[in-house]
Amino acid sequence: MKPSILLNSFAGTILLLHFVGLELSAQANQLELPSVFSDHMVLQRDTPVNVWGKAQPGAEILVSFSGQRVEGTAGAEGTWNVQLQRMEASSNAQTMEVRSGSDTIRFRDVLVGDVWLCSGQSNMACMLRTVADGDIEMAGSDMTRLRLFQVGRRTAENPRFSSGDKWSLCDSASSAQFSAIAYFFGKKLHQTLNIPIGLIESSWSGTPIVAWTGEGSLLAHVHTKALVQTWDASIKRRNYDPKVALNKDRPGILASSMLTPVCPFTLKGFIWYQGEDDIVWEPDLYDLRLGIMLDDWKQRWGQSELPFGMVQLANFGEVATEPVDSDWARIRDCQLRFSLKTPGVGLIVAIDQGETDNIHPARKQVLGNRLARWALTDVYRKINLAGGPIIREFEVGDGAIEVAFDNAGQGLIALHGDPLREFSIAGDDRIFHRANAAIVSPDRVRVSSDAVAEPVAVRYAWADNPIHANLCNDQRLPASPFRTDSWEKTPPKDKD
Repeated sequence: MKPSILLNSFAGTILLLHFVGLELSAQANQLELPSVFSDHMVLQRDTPVNVWGKAQPGAEILVSFSGQRVEGTAGAEGTWNVQLQRMEASSNAQTMEVRSGSDTIRFRDVLVGDVWLCSGQSNMACMLRTVADGDIEMAGSDMTRLRLFQVGRRTAENPRFSSGDKWSLCDSASSAQFSAIAYFFGKKLHQTLNIPIGLIESSWSGTPIVAWTGEGSLLAHVHTKALVQTWDASIKRRNYDPKVALNKDRPGILASSMLTPVCPFTLKGFIWYQGEDDIVWEPDLYDLRLGIMLDDWKQRWGQSELPFGMVQLANFGEVATEPVDSDWARIRDCQLRFSLKTPGVGLIVAIDQGETDNIHPARKQVLGNRLARWALTDVYRKINLAGGPIIREFEVGDGAIEVAFDNAGQGLIALHGDPLREFSIAGDDRIFHRANAAIVSPDRVRVSSDAVAEPVAVRYAWADNPIHANLCNDQRLPASPFRTDSWEKTPPKDKD
């Protein structure tokens, strides 16, 4: 080849690389927002609204919406965040415009209402098309003011800026793939409040709670720090094998890859359904892990008073014929105790909705409506009864234990008129026996057993699958399983 041809080829390559470099540089400096900002989104009412994105470092940003014009400046790394002032709920379709230099992005058909994040593992992830009566719900699910956003399930080593997903109007196609519990929850709020509702689903089956908690928060607590360190050691030992490094169970990874893309999109609150995967992870400390996660989420969103509605584990598995200890019951007890001690947390009891051979009970509409009932009571103050009976206190005397309940409504009842079941009682020997139980006043139950002359503790629905639990209030809302003791788990009895 002649030298001149070589020179021309070399010059052409340099010129091509120059233009490619300019194009990549231009792309890097372009105005960009995460995909949680898209057409059809719902913005949160009655509080300042976060709007954030990327642009060229030092670039001026102008966000216009609903008569507001808010300015900001991209920082040294090109990130920016501004806030719209609080707005009232509005079903009028509006356009948000974001400008930076010659770049303009417009989001159309934007409403203002309430936005809820819906997260957890498989029972939150169960799609509407797979549950009981899902087909009839899908057929009637066209609701233009109910909007759905589903975060695609993907793990990443570093926090994701955007998930690439978009908001959708609720219809038969979008609802079919969406979380059934979240759909029923949002539908009931939408119908009752008559405002736009936005639901952000970020869920993944078979995931532990530590995966949904930021690594920094996990490292700050002795209980969870060891979990992070164990994973890190395993990753190093396997030379950063992606199957380990990007495993969905890895502590902190879903907070980074599944929450960061929608954080800090301004919210009304959270709903959560998880716990089955934590049965093997020190069940008596589940409430500690819940507290770490919730604090982490509030810090991420910068909203200190976000309500948190939590579905208690449903009944599942083998039915016991005698009182037993149970890790499932201990997780439920942690969920109950966490709800009682943590402001803004609601407990949705599901002990009557499980299935013996199916860890994913199909009647999600009942639980979605119970979540909505909690929100309509504790968050929106529209009704007066948040859920089923919850133990308030107990008294020991005359060979029995009397238990008082909150949320008794117009009075406690035994479902179907049957005797109260699934109560057990123990003395100082800590051996529990089946007990007789009777409603003695609108909010009190008396528990006793001929086998325990001097009782000290009572338990209710304390088993993996207490299918005969039937204590309710007048709205047929089931009482939460509970215990009055704080004893460590007892080993199972030897079988003859």
